[in-house]
Amino acid sequence: MGRGSVLELAPTEATILTCLGSRDAVDAAVAVSGLEAGRVARDEAMLIVPAGRDDELVAAVTAAVLPVDADALVIDTTDGWSIWTITGGEREMGSAMARLTALELPDPGFAQGDLARVPVKLFVARGSVRILVPSMWGAYLRARILERCSTLQIRERRPPRPWEVPA
Repeated sequence: MGRGSVLELAPTEATILTCLGSRDAVDAAVAVSGLEAGRVARDEAMLIVPAGRDDELVAAVTAAVLPVDADALVIDTTDGWSIWTITGGEREMGSAMARLTALELPDPGFAQGDLARVPVKLFVARGSVRILVPSMWGAYLRARILERCSTLQIRERRPPRPWEVPA
């Protein structure tokens, strides 16, 4: 979206995997192509897989991790999360994020912390912030984003947006 663009909030579809294991095992999981990863801790990563590629990428991650750490786990945690994407121009995104969080956001990258008083994981790219929130907070966070950004004329998009892994 270009300068002066409208902010948009959309639900987002993806498969979310959690990888738990040694640092080397988690490094191997993060290195699998076709997914996006956020390092949650030394021994844990959140892996985001585009919907429709889940079986293929779960197999690839498992194949990469188990030779490194036979005790590592790769589990589908999709049901535990809701995903929202905010898109817009640089200025609009800056205004929205200033109303929602005190976090210093990477450009691009992964961050975790508080957004609208809710614990979240953020995948930041130019013109978009994809927000992963525990499912029990999904509807509440949606309402908070719309409320805090109402004067920015944020609009909702339906149907859900597919998760896209940057090239």
